[in-house]
Amino acid sequence: MATKKATQSKTTSKKMLKLFQVKRQLKSQPLNQ
Repeated sequence: MATKKATQSKTTSKKMLKLFQVKRQLKSQPLNQ
């Protein structure tokens, strides 16, 4: 069970990282493109 939880949190952090990167990309680009 502990291993499953660790894997789950790893997947979650990966998802969050991707979201963060996408947000950062959107922010760095000019809005009127």
